Parts: sequence; structure tokens; C-alpha cells
Amino acid sequence: PTLSPSESVTSVAQIVPSTQPSLTPNHPTPTGEVCADSSLRFKVNWNDRLITRDCIWISNKATIQRCKLRGVPAACPVTCGGCEICEDSTLRFKVFWNNRKITRDCTWIGNKATIQRCKLPGV
Repeated sequence: PTLSPSESVTSVAQIVPSTQPSLTPNHPTPTGEVCADSSLRFKVNWNDRLITRDCIWISNKATIQRCKLRGVPAACPVTCGGCEICEDSTLRFKVFWNNRKITRDCTWIGNKATIQRCKLPGV
């Protein structure tokens, strides 16, 4: 055993964010904000198929190719090396809202009840 956490992720991501702390380290951005990969699952177009994945999948293999997928660098800035750029992801992600699991995007977060929506796990 070591005193520090391991570099590799040993758990499988869940559709619903866990109550455990993120396995992805947080990095400060040039503006002082914390940069972290989203814990939410999102849809990406991979090999001509629309699939639901997360940042752990992005980091597992073919990371350079996967980070080039539309919206992925904003959702997974630590994995894709984009912590110096702060932008909303264009991807749709799954969150719990009013006791229902729904698929939404950052536009929905900003439209109404923004403070409450920004506090959703993974957002």
C-alpha cells in the first residue's frame, strides 16, 4: 500500500454521480476556478454510433482521438488537457431533477433556476 492515491481509476462510472469524492484531481485554472472532469455520462458519436459514455471512458484508451469528439474537451478538461480554457460543454448529460432522471445540456442549466441547477452533482 502507498500513502497517496493511485494514478489509475479502478472503479466503473455510474449513470448517477456517486456520493464519493471524484477520482479525477481538481486543477486550478488561470482565473483561479477549479477545473475537473464531469462525473456525468454524456452522448458522443463514436464509429458512426451515438453512445453514452463518461470521462473515464475517454481516458481509458484512444484518449487523443476521443478528446477530439464534439463537446468532449469541455466535459473532460482534465483528461483532455484543457483546464486553461473555460467553456460550457455542448454535450447532453443525465441529471436528476424533481425526482426524475432527465437528459439536458448547459443551455437548460442557464435558462431558469440556474443556482439550483448548477448545484446538481457533476454540473
